[in-house]
Amino acid sequence: MLDRYRDKLHAAGVVGMLLAILLSCVLIRAALRPLRDIAASADLVTVNRLNTRIVATRVPSELEALVTALNAMLDRVDLGFQRLSRFSADLAHDMRTPLNNMRGAAEVALVRPRSVEEYETLLASNVEECDPVAHD
Repeated sequence: MLDRYRDKLHAAGVVGMLLAILLSCVLIRAALRPLRDIAASADLVTVNRLNTRIVATRVPSELEALVTALNAMLDRVDLGFQRLSRFSADLAHDMRTPLNNMRGAAEVALVRPRSVEEYETLLASNVEECDPVAHD
């Protein structure tokens, strides 16, 4: 009788341990769901969609500060990217104007033969066009 009781206790212990492991896995998976949701929202952020923010629905209060900090970081990255884009556009415009002026002057000069003095004047003009102080 004691042997059967011992065997039942062993079986109950194994079943209890397996049940505890299974329930632990389920609870851990459920507890980490908000982090997976945050990661999924973060995956949606791309260079072309920097205005995407991490959705804070169903986020436990312990993770609200993380979501707020990540969204604030995305705001700063988006602002920096916008500034960089504007700077690049301004730089392209600032370079395009002198290059177009130099090309136009060179095309006019090449229409017919010119004297050495005229070519020197054209080259001096092109050098001046490259000087950033002359355009400020």
